[in-house]
Amino acid sequence: MELDSKAWTGREARSKSYPSVTELIDKYLPRTTRHEVYAMSRAYEARITDLMHTIHDYHLRCEAMAKHMDGMEKEFYSRVAIPVSFGKLEAHAERHPYEMLNSYTVNWRPDPARCRVVIRDDYAINQQDHPHLFEMVCRQFEEALKADLIPRLRNEFGKLYASIRRR
Repeated sequence: MELDSKAWTGREARSKSYPSVTELIDKYLPRTTRHEVYAMSRAYEARITDLMHTIHDYHLRCEAMAKHMDGMEKEFYSRVAIPVSFGKLEAHAERHPYEMLNSYTVNWRPDPARCRVVIRDDYAINQQDHPHLFEMVCRQFEEALKADLIPRLRNEFGKLYASIRRR
């Protein structure tokens, strides 16, 4: 049974663009068995070549499927995510001349604005019914939070240093 590898890897199965058999052996096999496989590749060259190309095809297909699943997870998250604000971030720096200290304050709190979200019962994800989907949505929320909050934190942190240097 020949699987359609072009759909996942973008190239025909057994095409000329494959790495050599020795490169594939080095990449996919542990060191303890490499010498035996090298010896077998000299004795059974066609079979070992086919086997290593099949392993390489499966590896490329798994990588492509992982990228595809990541895209599908992000698309699903964009449809089911509850719109939540990541909050307000403020940073202040003060110099206490009598105590010879620098005081840094960083405040992170949710926005004071309120948001009301109405979701149909069949649209919401129940954690008990769909634990994998719920875990995926939570993971995507964490990634969105990191992508939004970390640059803002770095910016505020840089402001702290800049405000102390000016004094």
